[in-house]
Amino acid sequence: MNSQRVWLVLFGVWFAVVAIVGAAGGFAQPGPPLVLGAAVAIPPLLTILGWRYVPAVRRALLAVDLRHLVLLHVARLEGAIFFLDALRGELPMGFAIPAGFGDVIAAIGALVLLTARRPARRTFLAWNVFGLLDLVVAVTLGVLYSASPVGVLSTTASNTSAIGYLPLILIPGFYVPLLISSHLVALLRRNELTDSDQSLPASRVGLLHSGDDQASDRGLHTLVAGAGKANERIE
Repeated sequence: MNSQRVWLVLFGVWFAVVAIVGAAGGFAQPGPPLVLGAAVAIPPLLTILGWRYVPAVRRALLAVDLRHLVLLHVARLEGAIFFLDALRGELPMGFAIPAGFGDVIAAIGALVLLTARRPARRTFLAWNVFGLLDLVVAVTLGVLYSASPVGVLSTTASNTSAIGYLPLILIPGFYVPLLISSHLVALLRRNELTDSDQSLPASRVGLLHSGDDQASDRGLHTLVAGAGKANERIE
């Protein structure tokens, strides 16, 4: 099993755990959102620690195609779902507008990077910084609007309690930490691009374009496409 398939297996297990815990109401417990906070914070933290202290993890992260890291963010077009939920009164506008717009802008930026023949490092860095800050703002607003002791912006009629349940819990429980981690890896690998314009490099160890890797590419595209299906609301 090559490294990209290992990543897909790990993502699949991670997705399943979040879905099972969400279905059991584990993210909607009364009190501070500690379980959800851990779900958001632990994967990026493990990414940084693995890069810094575990050579095998660092090699695996260096082997990931930078284009795949960017491709994951195309799924952020699904941030538009927040607008629909806000119009239905299921999410507060103060959360949905900045979180939704930020995600859509980040997704458009990802498409620009993927389609540009020669994106400069400064453009790549600017997109990563914006995308990372947008996720931090969205998480912060989600907490401040939560129906919890720290939800100082929430009201009984306007809060983010709907995010504690399926299918929306998959966004902060799975996609947000995945996207944060991908931004961090991209920033850690920023020196692979120069200040002059050049195309996004595939990987540091040339793992792409074999038959197995093409299958993994299809798997990653399936994962991204699955973001839309997983986030559809149950009427």
